[in-house]
Amino acid sequence: YFQRYGVASLLVGRFIGPLRPMLPMTAGMLDMPFGRFLLVSLCAAAGWSMAYLLPGWSAGAAIRLPLEEGFWSEAGIVVGALLTLIAATAFGSLRSLRWVSALSAGLGVAILLGLFFGWPHLKELDEGLLAVIQGARSTTFDRIMVIVTRAGDFHTQLWAAVLLCLLLLVARQWRAALFAILTLLGTALANGALKATFGRVRPEVLMEPLSSYSFPSGHSSAAFAFFLTLGVLAGRGQPPRLRLAWLVLASLPATAIALSRVYLGVHWTTDVTAGALLAASICAASLTLVQWRSPLHAMAPRVWWLILPACLGLLGAFSVWALPTAMQMYRYQ
Repeated sequence: YFQRYGVASLLVGRFIGPLRPMLPMTAGMLDMPFGRFLLVSLCAAAGWSMAYLLPGWSAGAAIRLPLEEGFWSEAGIVVGALLTLIAATAFGSLRSLRWVSALSAGLGVAILLGLFFGWPHLKELDEGLLAVIQGARSTTFDRIMVIVTRAGDFHTQLWAAVLLCLLLLVARQWRAALFAILTLLGTALANGALKATFGRVRPEVLMEPLSSYSFPSGHSSAAFAFFLTLGVLAGRGQPPRLRLAWLVLASLPATAIALSRVYLGVHWTTDVTAGALLAASICAASLTLVQWRSPLHAMAPRVWWLILPACLGLLGAFSVWALPTAMQMYRYQ
């Protein structure tokens, strides 16, 4: 059981108190590869710590700050739509339905269209969350969030995408490279077109507001496109539960980048949600096209040892390299 579902067990078990201290011992006794254990444990630890702290922090912030009357109803609508998409994708994946990718793409586009035409009616949600988050800022956390958001910058994601596609081509993973190119390039083009079409302005938090429009968030869409591509490729050839576990694991760093944009005050919550939906929809549509005739096969471990260190090292280097300039850019009023 642990050999088949070890990654999923680590992800889920971190959220269950009595299991949390037992999982490392179990993984060690059953010879789980240390690199896999370390990567999954780091992401799972970040996830459960946020999940345990956010409810209490949110409740305290809601009591401390007056929220508009329509805040909770708008939040319920958005969260309900996202949970519907996640539940449908999980159900179809666990049942091994052939058209689950097409179903996910269709639901994602439907919710995305709802956000596009409904964001003027979500004003209370956007302004309420921005006020709550800005009220909890700290100097130490500012620096951390700037490092995180740097991983989603245009030049960072551009070079990471180029590197990933080149490595896949060098390794002769033709269909995987086609899937990555369709997802990454398609997301970038769609994001640029939608920003130019809707032209929504950013929150007025920074001393020197950024010039480009905010809807949907380019950082959020680029990060989700890149990490979901890695998650989909990692799950090829795996059981359904493990494929879902890889997608959850890949979504964690992308979610952190998206939330950093709201924390820094350069995007509304609906901006980053729309960016995530855009990337997920194009990723699912690209996977449907690539797997139209036959499933996408798993890549050899040696290919992963070539791709992961190179891509993650590049993201980390770009994030830290221009930290002083980025801190100057994200100055608050």
